[in-house]
Amino acid sequence: MSAQLGTYFSDPIHHPYHMDGGRTAVVLVHGFPGTPAETRAVAERLRNAGSTCLGVLLPGFGPQIDRIFEYSLEDWIDASMRAVEKMRADHESVFLLGYSFGGAVAIHAAARLQLDGLILAAPFWRIGGPRERLIWGVTRRIFTTLQPFRSLDLSRPEFASGLARMLPGVDPTQVEVRKKIKDIRVPVGFLEEVISTGATAMNLVPQLRTKTLLLQGRQDTVITPAATRELAKAFTENLDYFETEAGHALLEPSSTAFEAVCEMIIQFISRIE
Repeated sequence: MSAQLGTYFSDPIHHPYHMDGGRTAVVLVHGFPGTPAETRAVAERLRNAGSTCLGVLLPGFGPQIDRIFEYSLEDWIDASMRAVEKMRADHESVFLLGYSFGGAVAIHAAARLQLDGLILAAPFWRIGGPRERLIWGVTRRIFTTLQPFRSLDLSRPEFASGLARMLPGVDPTQVEVRKKIKDIRVPVGFLEEVISTGATAMNLVPQLRTKTLLLQGRQDTVITPAATRELAKAFTENLDYFETEAGHALLEPSSTAFEAVCEMIIQFISRIE
């Protein structure tokens, strides 16, 4: 990636974290293209409730964002699995929590690991509806790279707020930053890797035997309730499904559902550990 955005993620909030708690461990995996900043608040609540929390920084994200196209699903799964194995060494119970894109990665890891529980918050498994998938099917056959932000007016508040959520270390109100974002070229092959991460995660769900908590916001326009309900139907056993009045930012303290979501996760862990 030529935009050189990695310097905007120097704040420690975007780096991996380890919060000592108790003998139960929770490994938390952020979304796309997010950082551990997305999971810190819920991790602090879980730590206060007695769990040790480890926040994963997926390879190619945050400070490494300029190299993100060098990584693939296997790298992201491996990072999540190594974090779980690290916690397994000295904790009695280990849970894996995946948010948004991190939910898809967590499903892949759960299919290969022995976990005490899996927590999925607004998990990604597909993009858009039939129209968007048709457009993508045509696009991928014509182009090798895309500039997804080139034609957008990034000074508009709706785009600026969306970019702030997507790239939490970047300030899209700065002219220099907006230019760098507009110049970003994304290989079509990388986008296919991301889309495949979700699609193959859905295929793995029926095989999961891990007790799972699935959380979804009814006002979520990024991962829609309809998509998550479809994912829920693929589970054959051991699923607790919880919908709440919230958007996509289920794990942010600013969400009206943050307290309820934290309580659901704490109760889920306490029933199993």
